[in-house]
Amino acid sequence: MTKNNKGITMVSLIMAVILMLIIASTLVYNSKNSIELKRINNMYSDIKNLKEKILVYYSSYGSIPTKGEKYTNTNSMTLSNENDNENYYIIDLTAIENLNLNYGKGFYKYEEDPDTTDLYIINEKSYNIYYVAGIEMDGKVYYTTQEDYTNIEIPEWSNIYTETKEYTDINGDVAVIPAGFQVSLKDGEKTIANGLVIKNAMDSNEFVWIPCNILQYDRYAFESTTWKNSQAIGEYDAEFYCYKIFNKQEETNYFTEKVAQEEKESIQQNGGFYIARYETGIENGTLSLTENSSNEESWTGYTQGNLVVRKDMQVWNYITRDLAIEKAKDLYTKQEENVNSRLCSSYAWDTVLKFIQTENSTEPMNSTIGTYGTDDVKLTGQTQINNIYDLAGNVEEWTTENYSDTQKIVSRGGNYTSTGEETPSAYRNTQNTTEANKTTGFRIALFL
Repeated sequence: MTKNNKGITMVSLIMAVILMLIIASTLVYNSKNSIELKRINNMYSDIKNLKEKILVYYSSYGSIPTKGEKYTNTNSMTLSNENDNENYYIIDLTAIENLNLNYGKGFYKYEEDPDTTDLYIINEKSYNIYYVAGIEMDGKVYYTTQEDYTNIEIPEWSNIYTETKEYTDINGDVAVIPAGFQVSLKDGEKTIANGLVIKNAMDSNEFVWIPCNILQYDRYAFESTTWKNSQAIGEYDAEFYCYKIFNKQEETNYFTEKVAQEEKESIQQNGGFYIARYETGIENGTLSLTENSSNEESWTGYTQGNLVVRKDMQVWNYITRDLAIEKAKDLYTKQEENVNSRLCSSYAWDTVLKFIQTENSTEPMNSTIGTYGTDDVKLTGQTQINNIYDLAGNVEEWTTENYSDTQKIVSRGGNYTSTGEETPSAYRNTQNTTEANKTTGFRIALFL
């Protein structure tokens, strides 16, 4: 008779228990791993969100939103990105609109609890973003996304302004940006004191803001102990509502100009104006010679070409003042480009020089800011101060200023054939009303 074995043997029971324990431990480990992985993904999501929001902020304000002094509590963190420097700053979450984060809430109580690590910080050099507390998984702590370190690639220009509006720089100074233009985000070009640079998004012409909230939009007499053509203020000119300006060596004739009403109103309303960053250039221009002449001094001017205000362009010389007035006026109109362009007046020119002098404590007559002693006219963009190029030297420039001798008109700034002592940026020269020559060009001003 065969015996019928029923039930579970002891060995089978033990094997079943061991298997259940293995499965349970695996589930526990995987569950723990899943939680940690979710936390890391939440941190990655935060950092991606911060990166996008900071780019928007930077495009608007030209700076990274940070709070307080340098953050130094990084000793416990393992930060090995070779692009970082030693300076880290807490990201100011209150400066960023519509921000939703999983972590970093310790920022809001940082003043009461400076030891909190629930913070996001950013590196000064690389713009890498880190979570100070980090997320631990499998014995390793993650402080940022390891793939690309989420460094922010800072753009060179802001977004295009869709409407004319105020721009406030990191110093609290204000400029008005016309619609259709962009603000430079490069170091040295995004603050008003250094010379705030903007460009037209359509043609890439560049201009610098000249604030008139402290400076007066006015004509000035510039004096120097080394400059033989120092100027002096004379009596009031009732016809032009301004004071006469003399060269000290000659007090018979004088310079005078009535401020244009539209310029005056624009300055009063907006607190400043824009000056062309460069001498006016010409793109694809062709010079025309007088009949039966092969001498370059007989060139009668450019027969074609486009007006540009950009670096490394051929200077537009061989132009009469009347034509310079016309070309400057045709560049932009308020109806189409939200600004009016005009040939630079003596009011604009002198206010620019005062701005340079105020911000740099350097006399604008200083020959180091000019392009002198060269063998020929150079391309635009040779020598700058406050991001404005070649106000002195290279070519002198027509202005709308008048001279008491009505057969003469006024150009400013000297040219490459001279020196800074003889013809600095403040220099006033007189030429014939129909003159168009190699050493004279022009510069444009913009009014909102």
